[in-house]
Amino acid sequence: MIHRTMLFPQINEDCCMIVLSLLDKPDLAVLSRVSRLARSYATPWLVRDLNLGKSAQFVNRGICRFVLTHGLGPYIHHLSISPSFKLPLGRCTLFGPIVDEALRLLADVVAAATNLLSFRIEPLYQGYLHKEPLLAIALQSRPCLHKLHITNIDGADINQLISKPISGLRCLQLTLGDTTGGGDIFDVISSSAGTLEELSIWSIVLHELQVTHELQKTVYPRLRRLSLHNVKMKPHAMSQVFPNLQHLKMNLSDYSDSPFSPSTMSNLPLPHSPSFSELQSISGHSVLTTLAFHSPMQRVHIEQLINSEEMLRDVLAFMSHMPVTSVSLLIRIRSPDEEARRRSGHHQWPLRASSVMRMVAKCIPRVQYLELGFSWAGFRASGRSPQVCTESVCRSF
Repeated sequence: MIHRTMLFPQINEDCCMIVLSLLDKPDLAVLSRVSRLARSYATPWLVRDLNLGKSAQFVNRGICRFVLTHGLGPYIHHLSISPSFKLPLGRCTLFGPIVDEALRLLADVVAAATNLLSFRIEPLYQGYLHKEPLLAIALQSRPCLHKLHITNIDGADINQLISKPISGLRCLQLTLGDTTGGGDIFDVISSSAGTLEELSIWSIVLHELQVTHELQKTVYPRLRRLSLHNVKMKPHAMSQVFPNLQHLKMNLSDYSDSPFSPSTMSNLPLPHSPSFSELQSISGHSVLTTLAFHSPMQRVHIEQLINSEEMLRDVLAFMSHMPVTSVSLLIRIRSPDEEARRRSGHHQWPLRASSVMRMVAKCIPRVQYLELGFSWAGFRASGRSPQVCTESVCRSF
């Protein structure tokens, strides 16, 4: 008589959850093995957070078919498509029929994931929502979907999202490619105006958000976090559309420009600047310090290189009037090469690490977290090791 034993002992769901939480995103081999040995209690945990992008053809069709065959869609809470590597655009066309099938399977999986909470997709090319409209329809019909992150979308994709609005989102993250021919991005996010709490728009090329008179009537009362990269917006429109904003991040690939439209690079407060009554933190471009604040600013993170004494004094003057507790700055200081030139009587850069530290310390007596990055600007390390560079800065105190 032959006794058959299971590879896994009979364990309860709590123990199973702990063991499976140590695994990375499951692949098809793990899913198929567990389905035979411990499907009743293990498979739901394995597909709860699922990545379908483990394939050179953008979507792993085997995992999609497995999920659909075994009816695992309702167990999926978080679904992502993040390919482990990306093919050159020229080779993507070689897999055209395969990618088309994968998109159809992906739409079927999303439609089956009735309890889907978050969806993230990082495609190989643009136009995928336009290529497979059923994907946008499936996302639109997910009642529990709260977080949506879609990247590399073009004008045709934007039009698909406008024609099939997704409502009830709390967090929306968009990465824009070439949006020529597409509708306004506000037409995409307006369907979740009453629920949206966090909005992030990252654009490859400089993009300007056009807020028309009609759109200014649409208010996002619950939005607390706004992050814009290479995206311009008028401050007055921003304060009207997002009246309860608490965390604002705006930066550009070219810091010589301003994230506000029309461009403003003055160090003085913006004329007729709107008030932000609840803003607690700013991050990114230094021009954010020119906004009119009527709230206790707690966090200031300037990612732009502070490369002049006047610019540093303006930022410090702003922080001195705020009860900031967290500060992060990147400042241009005198390099060792300039120290040698100073001893030779040449013109020297005015800011040294020690003087910068003293200036900053006087302005932020309540700070609890301080991060200072020092840059030597155009001067190279001249073969110096990181340790030597650090010691050079420390010796200046």
